Amino acid sequence: MRIELIETFLVLIIISFQLISFFRTFSKIQLFKGIIPKVDSLSISKNIHSEPDSGGEIETTVANIIRIQGKPNKVFKKTLFAINNYLIKNTGASSDFNLIKDIVDRNTDAVEEDINLTIGVPLYLGLMGTMIGIVIALFNMPDLGVELGTEQ
Repeated sequence: MRIELIETFLVLIIISFQLISFFRTFSKIQLFKGIIPKVDSLSISKNIHSEPDSGGEIETTVANIIRIQGKPNKVFKKTLFAINNYLIKNTGASSDFNLIKDIVDRNTDAVEEDINLTIGVPLYLGLMGTMIGIVIALFNMPDLGVELGTEQ
């Protein structure tokens, strides 16, 4: 009876870890699905920036920046900040599409890689539970022979 309680306890622990891992991965997948918002929620606005130059005169620059209507998720907020920072620093010159694409790829690839690393964890936990069950059963096999009266 004691072994059955231990086995039940171990199974419940493994299932709880599987569920926790599943829901964490599921939330990361939902985050990944919503990283890039709909085009309708994005707009371009002008950002006017003034600062004194080396001669003491005030120099005014106008940069186009991207704004979003609504609340972006944390990954897109970080991506948008990096893109807008690039656009402000690159005022007056043509923007490099490949550099902007690299900014977006770098931020989305990090989330995708995290998903790829955690997607198999519930399966591995299940395999670990199976191996624990096999080990417990092997240690209890001599006891089965004694109970049946076949061991001498």
